Amino acid sequence: MSKRDEYLLDDPNPQFFQVFEFNGKFPGVSPLEIEAWDYDDLFEDDLIGKTIVDLDDRFFCPEWRNIRDKPIEYRELYHPSTSLAQGNIICWVDILEQSKAGNRGSGKLWDIAPEPIKDYELRLCVLSI
Repeated sequence: MSKRDEYLLDDPNPQFFQVFEFNGKFPGVSPLEIEAWDYDDLFEDDLIGKTIVDLDDRFFCPEWRNIRDKPIEYRELYHPSTSLAQGNIICWVDILEQSKAGNRGSGKLWDIAPEPIKDYELRLCVLSI
């Protein structure tokens, strides 16, 4: 699944706040590969890095399946040309049976939209003694 058309121009720390859903069958689903690319208008886009999530490993792990709210993961992105992390993504993986996938028990998808920006007034009182 590509989201190339939804790029963020000149943002060193982009925040996407998106939910992605895929269908698969267990056992045998392939590892989930997540890639981050640098958008380039004139030349080819550049791979920033990627991470691989082993879905079979999670699905067959009793400890992971027994957790109601899946843990948030901080996944480092690696480029094939270096062993140093090129950034990270924050995500969580949830695996649901097809019959339960659409409603999540509450009738709607996860709402992961960022908090709206609010204006505040800051007051500082300085006393001189």
